[in-house]
Amino acid sequence: MKILSIANTPDDNQIIQVPDMADSMEEELDEFLQNYDLDSLVTEPDGKPGLKIQALRTCRFCGKKKPEVTFRKVAHTIPQLMGNQFLISDFECDACNELFNRYEGDLTAFMGLSRTLSLTKGKRGVPGYGKKEDKLQVAYDKEVHKINIIFDGLDNEHYQIDEQQKTLTVHTVKRPYVPINVFRIFLKMGLCYMDAGALAELGNIFGFLRDNSKDAQLVGNPLFNLYTHTLPGKLSHCLVLRFKRKLDAAIAHCPKYSFVIYSGSKVFQFYMPFHLADHATFSSVGNVHLSFCPPFLSKGKSDLYGVPRRRRWDQSVHQKISGENEMITLRYDDIRFYGDGETPDPS
Repeated sequence: MKILSIANTPDDNQIIQVPDMADSMEEELDEFLQNYDLDSLVTEPDGKPGLKIQALRTCRFCGKKKPEVTFRKVAHTIPQLMGNQFLISDFECDACNELFNRYEGDLTAFMGLSRTLSLTKGKRGVPGYGKKEDKLQVAYDKEVHKINIIFDGLDNEHYQIDEQQKTLTVHTVKRPYVPINVFRIFLKMGLCYMDAGALAELGNIFGFLRDNSKDAQLVGNPLFNLYTHTLPGKLSHCLVLRFKRKLDAAIAHCPKYSFVIYSGSKVFQFYMPFHLADHATFSSVGNVHLSFCPPFLSKGKSDLYGVPRRRRWDQSVHQKISGENEMITLRYDDIRFYGDGETPDPS
């Protein structure tokens, strides 16, 4: 077991106990920790935190105060659609909140069916997925605590059953979305957990959040990749980890900051672009080195379910993409088929 403590923090309670992991994951974590220190750890509280009164608030994203802007809306640092309820801030005005809400439509489409199957609660509970005309409907029945997956017809192209492995693979097509807008939401999450004194180091990142006129210049930039893992199970609360490049990093041309966010059954990792020091370093070296933090999954779980596969998403794409296939495999103990007019037994 490894103990990760927050750098330069005397509080012994600010630690993460990392379980023994599969050898490949241990090696990857060791390499990552040669380059990064755990700089901040935030867990979702059990209740609403205290906030500044509106008259004393300043928006972190546009720099405005009352009466120029208002602060009436509840501003979530991690979107509610990712399962967050009580991670909220007092530094996001209503106008910026409205802008980020528009980007969250792209995030919803990007996450697709996974929110339903992982029972990730949004503002109105666990969302349903699909329509009858799509020949696929997925919904959580909170009365019996089960997920109902309805396929129209045994020859339906939306599913595949492996009776020997006892797995059900669901095939869907995501709704259209704009990848770079998804990345804007993740950068907004990261900015919520940057120290206020370090924000000036991030160059034009705030302009990027509000203005898409230069998006085409960012196509193919490796700092606009998003990396995901899917866990066998889910966390009950969101978790935000901020990592900062060591002064004596083994590889100096790593990005200054990397964030890892645990949400439901998903783990997201991304790097903060636009850092002024990074620009100078990468220009002199000619490239950027990306270190990866594996999910903190015990060896017992990975032996049972396999080592989670990392997936890379190019979020520099600024056009709307359509027709992106999604495939999710589930294990089952029992599976039953019902004909038209038959009602599934909830037992």
